[in-house]
Amino acid sequence: MMEFAHVSKSGGTSFCSLAMDNGCQSDTKRNCLVDAFGDDPRYFDQSYHEVLRGDCSTSCDNIEKPMKWRLPVSCTARRMWLRRYALNVYANEYTAFGGIKSPVLAHPCRNMFTVLQLRHPYDRVISHIKFAWIIYLLRCGERDSRAVYFKHGNGTDVWSALMPAPTNNYLIRSLLGEVVFNLPRGAISSEHLEIARELLAKQYDVLLVLEDRDLFQMSLRYGLGFQRLNPRHDNKTPKSSEESLPGDLEQLYELNKLDLQLYQFGVLMARLDAIVYDAASRIVKSRVTVTPSPSRPPPQRPACSPGDMSKPHCHVEEVGGEGRCGWIGGR
Repeated sequence: MMEFAHVSKSGGTSFCSLAMDNGCQSDTKRNCLVDAFGDDPRYFDQSYHEVLRGDCSTSCDNIEKPMKWRLPVSCTARRMWLRRYALNVYANEYTAFGGIKSPVLAHPCRNMFTVLQLRHPYDRVISHIKFAWIIYLLRCGERDSRAVYFKHGNGTDVWSALMPAPTNNYLIRSLLGEVVFNLPRGAISSEHLEIARELLAKQYDVLLVLEDRDLFQMSLRYGLGFQRLNPRHDNKTPKSSEESLPGDLEQLYELNKLDLQLYQFGVLMARLDAIVYDAASRIVKSRVTVTPSPSRPPPQRPACSPGDMSKPHCHVEEVGGEGRCGWIGGR
């Protein structure tokens, strides 16, 4: 089974579709998210949204994708739940687990194969702001968005207060668990960066680099065993105008300089992996063939929440895969 660390606006929607093209089973309508796990993305600070609204009444008094804490679902329960519903890949679009007492204890689910996709943090944060602007235009309407929520402008100070995590070292926050994820803007330190480097190097089986096509495809083929390597760009969100971007981009980039260092480290690790992939491919290329099998609908079984997975009527024995997803069968 595979856990995909989906750092928002880093190509995760396309990866989810690509996984389905290679025989994986998941919920494509939800970007491979599992509702029962509570791993949906958190963008906006509801309290600052209310500050921007002031005394006005709008159609979006409560904004979507607010910052909120996650109810804990253990990695064991997650694996059992996926097994029960014949799924072998899911996405976590929030943050790693653990890390409550210390970020060094944060982790993905290591009882599964773990994948992390990287995107240059400056490109990612710009994409995030454009997407947030679209959310406001569609959810709140153009009039209220301009006349109420952004009447005093949309500089970096506004965006970073409204979206403290996405605009301030979002990758580090995504790897170090909920306590770090929910820190105020400007609170991510070089110490957090060092911890994130260690966790990235030790806890993720495959690293994908969005901008490097050759490296990306090599990681897909030899790291994951995928045969279909060209992702479909399934994010149908309309493009936003440049007016969504703050005029002080250098200040925005400064808020993400630690993420840039982590990204550069991740690219280096992915390139080191590529050396291993290249050597392995020369040995096994003529011997191993992985044929993707089409995704099948999950079996109809009585509903069970993740918290029920230890109960007899919810248990499914680990007896092999429900299908093959690249190299990943029943693991």
